[in-house]
Amino acid sequence: MIGKLFSWKIILALIAVVIVVTTFFYSNMLVGKISNQERKKIKEWVAAQQLIAASSQGQDLTLASIIVAEQLTIPVIETNEQDSIMNFLNLDTVRVSNHSNYLQNELRGYKRKGRVIRTYLNQHGSRYNLYYYGESTLLKQVRY
Repeated sequence: MIGKLFSWKIILALIAVVIVVTTFFYSNMLVGKISNQERKKIKEWVAAQQLIAASSQGQDLTLASIIVAEQLTIPVIETNEQDSIMNFLNLDTVRVSNHSNYLQNELRGYKRKGRVIRTYLNQHGSRYNLYYYGESTLLKQVRY
């Protein structure tokens, strides 16, 4: 009787371990997929921004405008080639106004993670903007 109970406990413990390990690996796979999708979204958003900035009179910007308007979840900090912050998007504006170092701290975090897209403003490559981006709330939730 005790031997049977002991073996059932071991079997249940092994099943629990398998479930936990499987969940962990599946969550990591989802994090990777979401992260790749977010990078693609930011690349599209940056391209749409460039198209709008370089547009001429009468050019149809409907698609570019939709792409720019729908980017509501991924935080972005735009800098110039000297890393001076020029603009930001989808960050807590209350924290930005109340804490003078908030944007710099976020920028440092994005740099550490290597989440950046460079866009050149001239043909020589001497002028460019950098778009550092963070993780959406969804990605953070899946990661946790």
